[in-house]
Amino acid sequence: WDEFTAVNAGHGGRGSSRFTGGLETSRYQAWRIAWHEVERDPLTGVGIDNYAVDFLRERETREVLTSPHSVELKVLSQTGAVGAALLLAFLVLAVRAAWRTSAERATYGGAIAVASLASFAYWLVHGSVDRFWEFPALAIPAFALLGLAASVDRQPASSTARPPARSLRLAAFVGLLVVAACAAATHVFPWLAARDVDRAASDWRSDPAAALVVLDRAAQLNPLSDRPDTAAGVVAARAGELDRARSSFARALERNPSSWYARLELAALSSLAGQREEALRLLEEAQVLNPREEALAEVAARIRGGEQVSPAVIDELFPRYDARL
Repeated sequence: WDEFTAVNAGHGGRGSSRFTGGLETSRYQAWRIAWHEVERDPLTGVGIDNYAVDFLRERETREVLTSPHSVELKVLSQTGAVGAALLLAFLVLAVRAAWRTSAERATYGGAIAVASLASFAYWLVHGSVDRFWEFPALAIPAFALLGLAASVDRQPASSTARPPARSLRLAAFVGLLVVAACAAATHVFPWLAARDVDRAASDWRSDPAAALVVLDRAAQLNPLSDRPDTAAGVVAARAGELDRARSSFARALERNPSSWYARLELAALSSLAGQREEALRLLEEAQVLNPREEALAEVAARIRGGEQVSPAVIDELFPRYDARL
């Protein structure tokens, strides 16, 4: 227990193997912060994939996690009691149907149902202490196997049953098309935006102007994400277009008020414009959001000392952001 709850650098104390090392991982810290989210927003949660905001603010190490490494805690903390109740109801009904199939069919189909249900059970148990939910290659087969277990070897519907009316079938078909179109839109447009950001990230050094055009399009395709505007701000600042950079980071902050990095970049731009107090205010807000980031204190010290912090200084302190964007 002492190993499990110890504050460490993440996986550093585990050794070279999961099987030979100790229990000094970040699980306890991850679960503790997720439970704080449950206590704060028990009904509706903090929202899907918003975990990193609270982790950065409450973490005790410099490690950065974007998931609580637990299916149950992810659902509870991010969708609240409402989402947890819906998932639990689905699982109870699905497992009940699968169990009935496996118990009633002493056949090859029954064996398939048992094996499929066991595979899903393993995914759920392991996913309770790891981030299996984050990997579609693991989660999709698990739920497909659960569906297979619930439906294998079932008798076809009776042919004597009266088919639904044509108008009802047409309404169901139209409704299905509408749902499919909405589902596609929620995935296709963010995917196109992410592709544009990746394209700009690889090409902006050779043609910053073209990269900014691509990033503007990405921001329109996905108005809920701050990533296109953050990337545009980085590109514009490195290209010397400081006004464009300031407006891009400001839009990123409007889309994501929890962005400490946008505040850092705006603080640097404010220092270049001679707005020392504004720069320090932004840095204080960034430190509240990410108190373990030591470079924020260094930037604040430089500005208090009268230094102007340029984009080159930000790149020196945070090379991973320049490499990505």
